[in-house]
Amino acid sequence: MSNNHYHWSAQAYIDEVENGSDQGLQEYQAREAKFLKDSIDNSKEKTFIDVGAGYGRAIPYIAPIADKVIAIEVDDDLVSTLRSVAGRHSNVEVVVESGDNLASIVDGSVSRPVILSLQNTLGPWDGVRDKAIDAMRQVAEPRHGEIIISLFCRESLLDWGIPMYATVSTLLGNYDSERSDIDNGLFATDTGYTSHWFSKSEREAIKKKLGGKLVNEIKDHKFHIFHIAY
Repeated sequence: MSNNHYHWSAQAYIDEVENGSDQGLQEYQAREAKFLKDSIDNSKEKTFIDVGAGYGRAIPYIAPIADKVIAIEVDDDLVSTLRSVAGRHSNVEVVVESGDNLASIVDGSVSRPVILSLQNTLGPWDGVRDKAIDAMRQVAEPRHGEIIISLFCRESLLDWGIPMYATVSTLLGNYDSERSDIDNGLFATDTGYTSHWFSKSEREAIKKKLGGKLVNEIKDHKFHIFHIAY
């Protein structure tokens, strides 16, 4: 489902998500950042491609460990802040485009890319999720690259997700029980925001779709992070 009628606020995201009160969300962000730093060998020789970079939340810990960062974002509400964050780092390039079109964005000069889809970016994806996943493989596999995907787990949507979303209601709006479908992993708010939470079978299907070799992963009740290499 699309979030076309929902408008992001970068400052609200910083206040309620990055620096928010939910301890599970803070743990997730910390473990995700550590996973990136610990899991990627020879990172200074590689180009990191942050697909759905948002306002640039991950750039401060990606840019110092990468040779170059390509931050891809399509949402106009976030791009101006993303450019500001990227401007603090000499090795970051911003591309305003849909991640569905990743294969046409990344030129032939990029070798051994590390493609990132962080903090459940694929959940509220405003495009064709399967097309985006296919494009990640299309870019990474022939270049002997890597893919790291981080997702929310459907198993925790009811007991953690809904209470967590209540702590970020200024950003996303209030839980809409009529539009949500918890059994099928759909969370919706009264502002038009929607996000998909992935079942175990869906997460395994994404790994199978990507192929490659599983290098590392974190399986938590709340989130699942996996690292694929070719």
